[in-house]
Amino acid sequence: MATKMVDLRQLRRELIIREWTRIFKNFRYLGFIGFTKGVPWRRLFLRQRVTEGLSEVEARLCKPWEGREVTEKLGWKDMKPLFLGFPSAVCFSNDSQQFMEAMKRTCSLIPGGLLLGAKVDELLVSGPFFQKILDGPSQKELQLQLLNSLKEDASLVSLLGRPQQELVNTFWSHLHSLTCVLDNYEKKLS
Repeated sequence: MATKMVDLRQLRRELIIREWTRIFKNFRYLGFIGFTKGVPWRRLFLRQRVTEGLSEVEARLCKPWEGREVTEKLGWKDMKPLFLGFPSAVCFSNDSQQFMEAMKRTCSLIPGGLLLGAKVDELLVSGPFFQKILDGPSQKELQLQLLNSLKEDASLVSLLGRPQQELVNTFWSHLHSLTCVLDNYEKKLS
């Protein structure tokens, strides 16, 4: 009976690539922050600090060879430049709000970190553009702006005869639904 030699390094490499492939395919939101200097990811407990209190978010360290192989395997040529030289922290989630919070934390925790970009569904967003999104107003700030504009236009509130906060919540839920519809429409177009 012949025994087959197993190269444990190759097997480990294949398992790593399989796990990253699963992550890249199954999560709607992926964010990449590159380490421009050596950062002790494990020693500083960065993974735990990034995901603390965020049950729907995970963060991992991705080595350049892992990212390149996965993007080749999936045929995502646009993402390959993200993994040219240095390791990166990858935050991933299916919850947009928790993902944004994790990305803000990661950017602030990594000294000299470079926001490389993000993947939202099948769309790749550049680092500078994603930074503008991160720096934008939060959901609470947008609700406050809407509430203030309703206070200024008292005729609308009296016409509808409903409390202002109820109107804000109603408008906000419709706006969120509309955003989801537009996102799905954009996906179908591309």
